[in-house]
Amino acid sequence: MPAPTVTTPISIRPSAPRDREPLTHLVSSVGVFSPEDTSCALELIESALKDETRSGDYRILVAELAGELAGYICYGPTPMTQSTWDLYWLATNPRFQRRGVAAALCQAMEDELKEAGGRLVRVETSSTEGYGAAQRFYESHGYPEACRIPGFYNPSDDLIIMFKRL
Repeated sequence: MPAPTVTTPISIRPSAPRDREPLTHLVSSVGVFSPEDTSCALELIESALKDETRSGDYRILVAELAGELAGYICYGPTPMTQSTWDLYWLATNPRFQRRGVAAALCQAMEDELKEAGGRLVRVETSSTEGYGAAQRFYESHGYPEACRIPGFYNPSDDLIIMFKRL
């Protein structure tokens, strides 16, 4: 089945328990995440899906295109800060990449956080080639690099911290 065209509207909504299987499939299919990344992402999804009030440490918005889960964003309040948030995961189903799904999810998260008085979003990512698209995406959406810690994940993989003021 071909992916919907750009004119197909993207629907954004909070995650629901029915999203567990599609989210698990999505995280496993993006092709960038290591087994450890996948395990961590799935743990955060489980935590978010159990929190029906959306007031805990992890919150998820999902994007749908043509009735299919096309992407998700996971974020939460940063402990010990005032109105600062962490963006933990942003992933798009490979069939829907480059159709505005990630941008729509990021914008929806930012709008929600602004409404709640959020003032800053922090993103941590890897310097490896597989995360190059993520780095370019964040930078093009107003998240400049704030810090780089050489050899953080392993000797050849730096931690890159990016941020955006809301």
